[in-house]
Amino acid sequence: MKETEAWIHRELPKMGSDYVVTRYKGTTNWGDKYAIQSAVLSQCVLAIQQVSQHIIFLPDGTAQTVPNLQTNTSRITMKDVDVSRGLLATEESVDADRTKSKPSYWITFVALSDRGDPFLSESEGYAGGRTEKSVSFVYLRVRDQSLGNQAGEVFRRAAVLCGAPNQPVQTALAKTAPETQSSGAPASPSSPPEHTASALVGRYVTAFEEGSNYYLEFAADGTLHILQHGKSYDGTYKVQADTVTIQGKFGVYSMHLVGDTIVQPDGAVWVKEKVQAEAQSPMANPSSQGPSKMTNDDVIKLVTAGLSEKVVTTAIRQAPAKAFDLTPTGLIALKKANVSDAVILAMQDDTPAPAAVPPVAAAQKYDPTLAEPPKPAPAPVLQNGCSGIDNLGLYKNQIFDRAMGGGVVEWLAKIRNNTAVTKIVIFGWRDMYGQEKQAQVEIQGGAIVSPRLDLTQARVIPPVSNFRLLSCE
Repeated sequence: MKETEAWIHRELPKMGSDYVVTRYKGTTNWGDKYAIQSAVLSQCVLAIQQVSQHIIFLPDGTAQTVPNLQTNTSRITMKDVDVSRGLLATEESVDADRTKSKPSYWITFVALSDRGDPFLSESEGYAGGRTEKSVSFVYLRVRDQSLGNQAGEVFRRAAVLCGAPNQPVQTALAKTAPETQSSGAPASPSSPPEHTASALVGRYVTAFEEGSNYYLEFAADGTLHILQHGKSYDGTYKVQADTVTIQGKFGVYSMHLVGDTIVQPDGAVWVKEKVQAEAQSPMANPSSQGPSKMTNDDVIKLVTAGLSEKVVTTAIRQAPAKAFDLTPTGLIALKKANVSDAVILAMQDDTPAPAAVPPVAAAQKYDPTLAEPPKPAPAPVLQNGCSGIDNLGLYKNQIFDRAMGGGVVEWLAKIRNNTAVTKIVIFGWRDMYGQEKQAQVEIQGGAIVSPRLDLTQARVIPPVSNFRLLSCE
């Protein structure tokens, strides 16, 4: 354990330092500098402090750094870690309307299901507020997937040595570990869990509304990718009996498996895409072998599972194909299975389900040129008449302390008149919204003035900048 503690303290901070630039809708850019500031494993508690700095790119290409860091400190009790879930580096999803300069990855610590919220998360955000809460998930950001998986294997071993149940891993972990396993440490299982359903692997599509593209994609290694509302999400999944449970930064959800379809609790249906789909006539024989057709047995399973009448009828309406037995014998069997009249009426409705929207080509996810240094701000140019007038720069005065619920900063300019005559000085600056502003002040000979330029929040909004003298009279 001493070697593991030393490795975490020495190597983990090196994995979490990087700079990523994001472009939003092709026009707006911002950057994020992130780092693992410290990582300490002591007495089977892993304490990790992560920091990030937000950078705004103004319309002229210059960069403004938000004044304060966002800090997150997590304390993970290793005996409570579920070593069969998470603990490997998953690529951060990129929304369809965004492009990043490079990928980054997240390692997830998941608590055992019977431990509640055993981890502690403390954060201090840009707005100055500090929060502390108990959680069952902790996310660790790293810059490289291979190094992240290597760290995940170290975390898994440490958790087992600290008393966490040594369960089979649900996804493939990196084969190489930074330290040789001692004779008393458990071996790393390499085979997938028995309850992972290989038949689930593939892409499932649906059409919630016309013109919208949605899909779930299940990989053989237990990972999951979701496209919904134009946004991408990554996570993991587990199959038990006829229930698939998915989890990730979007939360944890359970859904029912019915043939080659997945039914959400609200009744929405996801249908498995076929690599070579066979065209089927709307008048196809109900007894045909089409795997995606919903049958009487499927409806009875949904009712028996306790789903509401509304959910079941919605699932029936959204089923891409149906092979119901609506003969008198079939209807009597449905009634004996406690299927309501409303559900049977939905089965008798032959209105076709909405067709799934075909997948569209994904937008460019990464563009390394986004991280190129922005052009420097133009040097201030003094106009005629300002000889003897000194620009002493910008100063800030925190007029409300954050501890008192404020965090407001007063931004002042300082100008000195070194001449013996009174001068009217016209000056300009860029405000917190990136807009150019202009004002004037009268300065007696030999005097210094400090006009107020703006008031901003200490953390949320970038400060004013580019203060310059324009002309003097």
